[in-house]
Amino acid sequence: MLRQYMHEKFVEVLYTWDRKYGLKKGPKRSSERQIPIPSKTSAALAELMSLSPFDEPMDLVFFGRDRHTPLHNEPILKNLYRAFENIGILPEEREKTKRDLSQLALFL
Repeated sequence: MLRQYMHEKFVEVLYTWDRKYGLKKGPKRSSERQIPIPSKTSAALAELMSLSPFDEPMDLVFFGRDRHTPLHNEPILKNLYRAFENIGILPEEREKTKRDLSQLALFL
């Protein structure tokens, strides 16, 4: 997510990231959109951006090794899955839910 597309009440989805090709204009299936965000989320994102060493409009909110490379998703998923297990959601349940959601997405 680029800083310039963060707003107080919504985020604009205009780009996608491809590990091989980098930043690409237009999300999948040309689904450019504005996604409303709760005020608590907006405040947390604003605080995160204020702590960033990068503050140009085209800088990433969730930057990785530099301002032009996003944070890799593996450490985030690892911690998310650990949190799931801490509240009693086992890997088998998580995978079943993921499959169910994938099947549902076929009809949307």
